[in-house]
Amino acid sequence: MPTRADIEIDIGSKTFASGLLPDLIGALRRSRPGDLVAVTGSTPSVGPELETWCRFTRNTLVDTSVGSNGTRWVLRCGEAPAVGEADRPVGSRLWLYTNFDCNLRCDYCCVRSSPKAPRRALGLDRVMRIASEAAELGVREIFVTGGEPFLLKDIGEILTACAEAAPTTRLVYAAGKIVPIPASIPHAEGDMVDQRIIPNLRWIAARYPIYVTDGYSGPLPNGEHAGCNGCHVKNSDHYNGLAVDIVPLTPSSKCDANWAGITRLALFAEPEQNKPVPPFRWVGYDGDAGHGCGNHLHLSWNHAVAPLFQLAEWVEVMAVNFTGVKPSKKKKPKAAPRAPAGPPGGIGQVLTGGVSARPHGD
Repeated sequence: MPTRADIEIDIGSKTFASGLLPDLIGALRRSRPGDLVAVTGSTPSVGPELETWCRFTRNTLVDTSVGSNGTRWVLRCGEAPAVGEADRPVGSRLWLYTNFDCNLRCDYCCVRSSPKAPRRALGLDRVMRIASEAAELGVREIFVTGGEPFLLKDIGEILTACAEAAPTTRLVYAAGKIVPIPASIPHAEGDMVDQRIIPNLRWIAARYPIYVTDGYSGPLPNGEHAGCNGCHVKNSDHYNGLAVDIVPLTPSSKCDANWAGITRLALFAEPEQNKPVPPFRWVGYDGDAGHGCGNHLHLSWNHAVAPLFQLAEWVEVMAVNFTGVKPSKKKKPKAAPRAPAGPPGGIGQVLTGGVSARPHGD
């Protein structure tokens, strides 16, 4: 029996590239928090995109069914309430539209950005003032968006001002590539990752005594295999080069003082169990099977849905490129224990704070 919805919309063959977004926004504007909106369409490929959009916009996809009229997706307006979770304080999250011009012209853009759109830039002075006031007012997260912020010559200074006031992340749409981890980041020989998370790894290595035991796990163009073969669960972010396993720089198989820095890093990425902070998608440590002090720490970055062994369209990262962090001068150790395989299960490719349809794993 189909799930009863408060609002029904028929999108026909529309997709996010051909006018679906305005229909969704119109339906949600007519909805109250908790209302159910049913979307029926003839293009099944809309499903994964709709699921990602729901998690990005803090709505919830609750049901999918296939009938004679096509596929029917039911979403809840607003997030499902979490048991025991305090409401996020009003004003704790700040979005900054740094500018409205863009090098692309996407027909689904909700702010009508394009190469011909007026810039309407906030400007560095105004951003610095906003960032300073935001910190005093208790803002915990700043999101920088546009337009295309990286068209601005002073985007480096803008991100620095925001990062000094509150945790700041950005979405990187630049082309990804699986590359060797540089020597400035202590790691096992042959380890590789998507190049878009290397600045974050440099930032982490400059602050925490880490040793990366595994990154990308999968085939290479030359026919060889990178990473630990068969060590990770199905659909692991390791297969996209957007996850790393970490142990202390000083090897230890016991939960001792050598793990203190790794524990601090785990708490930085996930202050509360199962509630990672952006840009991290999943953090595996104490409380997660096959992980923890004396075993290893797993970090995954938020990214667009991508098939195994393929690069994601975008990756969410900490805006640390412009913080002046110098590469670590620590020498690469000769050996460190390799991480064991994670627990059985899989990983849903979801945004931070989302609820996966499958259990998390390494």
